[in-house]
Amino acid sequence: MDGRPGVSGDRERWNERHAAALAAGRANGPPSAWLLEHAGVVAAQPRGRALDVACGLGRNALHLAAMGFRVLALDVSDVAVEHVARRARERGLAVEARRVDLGREALPPGPFEVVVVACFLDRRLLGPLARALAPGGLLLYDTFLADATATCGPRDPAHVLRPGELSAAFAGLERLDLREGAPAPGERARARLLARRRDGLPVCVPDT
Repeated sequence: MDGRPGVSGDRERWNERHAAALAAGRANGPPSAWLLEHAGVVAAQPRGRALDVACGLGRNALHLAAMGFRVLALDVSDVAVEHVARRARERGLAVEARRVDLGREALPPGPFEVVVVACFLDRRLLGPLARALAPGGLLLYDTFLADATATCGPRDPAHVLRPGELSAAFAGLERLDLREGAPAPGERARARLLARRRDGLPVCVPDT
């Protein structure tokens, strides 16, 4: 699960988790299955800027950079940000890894051709994320859905989506794909959205 900025204590907690993952050699996982499934539509985007929110150890940020995007990767964890920056330098990829506590700091301004959010939820960011998209920009959002039977993942209502909530939150975008439920038998229920910015939606309008 990727780092989740914006909540007190997250920095230390995610530093510990990412340090343990690095020590165990678990730093090079594949990109999000949702991102890989929609690789074709992402590949058709202009090669501009991309944003990876709560990037963790960089699986999605590095993948997007390898596709030719200039990626801004955000996370609350120093360990994660330093790892992503180092891996990008080693591979010669255009990734700016930045430690940001989005609970206290504004979302960096767009516009972005692609925005990816995986395993992260802060409802205060849903509007700013939509407005950060460039005209025609893509949003790929994949996170946990409320699931009373779940044995893993978050349970706090602040950190899980209600059924239908993701679609409603981005109603101003053109929906290209939406799925809710377990991706496979035995897996935790998720809400996953692929959407495109339509003309007429304000871009990069900061919240006040």
